[in-house]
Amino acid sequence: MKKLIFTIASVAGITGMALAQKMPLPVEPKIQIANSIEKTKSNNANKINISDWYMNTDMAAGTNIGSSLTSNFTFMYADTNAKLMYQSGDIAHPVWMSYGHVMDPKDDVISQTTNPLIQLSKFVSYNFDSIRFPFAYIRHVDSLSDGVGGMLPVVDTLYVYYFRSTNITKTNFTGGAKDKVSLIRYDHANKTARTFFAVDTLLLTKDDSTGISNTNGFESSFTIKVVTLAPPVPVSINVNGGLDTNNLVGVSLVFKSAVPTITNGGADTIALLMQQDPANFPNQKRGNCLGFRYLRNSNDQTSLSNPTYYNLSQFMPNWNGYGQNANWNGVYVAGNAFVSDLFADMDFHLTTTSDNVGISEINNDEFAMSNVYPNPAKSSEKAVLAFNLTKTSTVNVSIINLVGQQVKAGFSKSFESGAHAEFLDLSGLKAGVYFVNMTVNGSSISKKLTVTE
Repeated sequence: MKKLIFTIASVAGITGMALAQKMPLPVEPKIQIANSIEKTKSNNANKINISDWYMNTDMAAGTNIGSSLTSNFTFMYADTNAKLMYQSGDIAHPVWMSYGHVMDPKDDVISQTTNPLIQLSKFVSYNFDSIRFPFAYIRHVDSLSDGVGGMLPVVDTLYVYYFRSTNITKTNFTGGAKDKVSLIRYDHANKTARTFFAVDTLLLTKDDSTGISNTNGFESSFTIKVVTLAPPVPVSINVNGGLDTNNLVGVSLVFKSAVPTITNGGADTIALLMQQDPANFPNQKRGNCLGFRYLRNSNDQTSLSNPTYYNLSQFMPNWNGYGQNANWNGVYVAGNAFVSDLFADMDFHLTTTSDNVGISEINNDEFAMSNVYPNPAKSSEKAVLAFNLTKTSTVNVSIINLVGQQVKAGFSKSFESGAHAEFLDLSGLKAGVYFVNMTVNGSSISKKLTVTE
């Protein structure tokens, strides 16, 4: 078990929710999140390996529905007996029991983000180093009776479940035309328990409370903090030379409070959120809860188009967690339902280990060639070219100008079949646009290269 240590920050957001596949869910009233936060990438990629943050919300913004995404905030709670009392007078119960995300670093949409060079291929192995996510920890109860006249401090729990490729399955959503992914949660045929690679148990105490502001009404504004965690055990994804294309990782979060949801012999049900005047409910019991941020597609007419890869968020709605839906019974933890209209604010830090970032899948009879990295590149540094061969071959590489003249020799040598990466010496090249030309057994491919001083 770990005592949670926060990195303090704030995130802007408002509420509203809808599950993917156009499932009807209530739209919550707005909840304000104080201030804003700029999350940064590490930007410490070297020439043939990278170590950087893969930001889910950044990727979502690069999709075809990126312009329709709005920032939202809602609550996660593992017991739907609790209630949310909105300023409108409506009383609802927690919709989300848990949420998570599957990260596919091969996803094509990465090329549309602000950091396109971190897109990997099936040939690149990596380590999953850290997870980062913002949330609000709303704490109303600090102690409970020990039953013998004393009081005990309340310690709530956030469970962080980790998954790797063997714990993630590609499935077909009922009624959907495309395969998607799911964290393996429950084997319905054999009635076996959920599976995961590792779990962290994070203890939440009074010191971890994120704070509530009542300036805009009763409990209408919350502060968010950001936490960064390393997996409790190393998570290494070995792609086995490109044979294992299911090189995915995932994380799922579950919040469970030590405060009972039903008290006084069943007469009282706790309230997690009270946007109405507490003076009107003097005997209302309060509980602790946890809120999280996500992006939502506000355009009901357009759905996400991501046909090839599996970078998708996972949510567990309350009606599935208790088995009302036999096909989706998730026993609290997200995973049986993928979504295509909601994107959890959850970032993954990955460090590659294959020395061949940027390599492509072979699409001709001889070889595949990556883009040059970095690009643009300075003439004072070396760039990297990754490539993949179907068989042992001699590889000839040269740098040519826009009219096809060779301006600099690259390398010419024999390589075995498989994935490789080589440095390119750019010294002596003037600033401008060039092409890196690779020829293998009479077949040639050229990639554009921009050189700066």
